[in-house]
Amino acid sequence: MTVQNHRPKIAIIDPNTLATLGLKQLLLNMMPIVTIDTFGTLAELEANDADIYAHYFVSLDIVLANRAYFVERRRKTIVLTLSLTDSTQPNMPTVTARICPLPLKYYNRKSFPTAKSR
Repeated sequence: MTVQNHRPKIAIIDPNTLATLGLKQLLLNMMPIVTIDTFGTLAELEANDADIYAHYFVSLDIVLANRAYFVERRRKTIVLTLSLTDSTQPNMPTVTARICPLPLKYYNRKSFPTAKSR
């Protein structure tokens, strides 16, 4: 058995490929020991032995469309939302993934401002 098989596994289930890749990179930067697999749908996850994952990061739309599946796995599920006030949030842990762009004046610059220079 290889070392890879002993690493905790996390699944990200979201049809938004760019958001999935960004979250994967953030998680790997924070927890380099984990293995992260990405899926666009619940069907893709289920086709790959879904119960081997320690946690699922799942888009709100997928959770709402498959509520019974994720309610059974509530302790493993973290819902990705776009708003802190989303009234459709299930009773599960959530992470708010908000896009906070810089003002337009910064997009044509060669370097981005630091927190102090904004």
